[in-house]
Amino acid sequence: MSQMAEVRWEKALIGGVNINLAVADYDAAGLKGPFWLVETEAMQENLPAGSEASIFRAAYKQQYNENPAFHSLYLADALYFIAAAHANSSPANLSEVERVKQVHDFTGPSGQIQVNDDGTLRFVMSARKVR
Repeated sequence: MSQMAEVRWEKALIGGVNINLAVADYDAAGLKGPFWLVETEAMQENLPAGSEASIFRAAYKQQYNENPAFHSLYLADALYFIAAAHANSSPANLSEVERVKQVHDFTGPSGQIQVNDDGTLRFVMSARKVR
């Protein structure tokens, strides 16, 4: 943000995962352009009560006295993905690879996640203007 201030940047800034941590730096740098955050469901300030993201955040905050960082959410998502693969026990002789290939969507701490045919993940994302 300080470098953006040095070049007197006044156009929009759009940031992705964990950019919400830079809002204070944006303000401190005196930047004037619009500032947008792109975030997963779990990065939102107000989470639906009872959602996986809400439950995970509350447990994490109770344990560590802070909200989880984005990378801890992704690690937890990976564990939820593995759990989703193991939840399908039919047929019983499926290999680990075949179990994983059968997972097409699941709900993890980052929210609803789809597994694309090429193995990449699709998260529900939203953009919001914060400044």
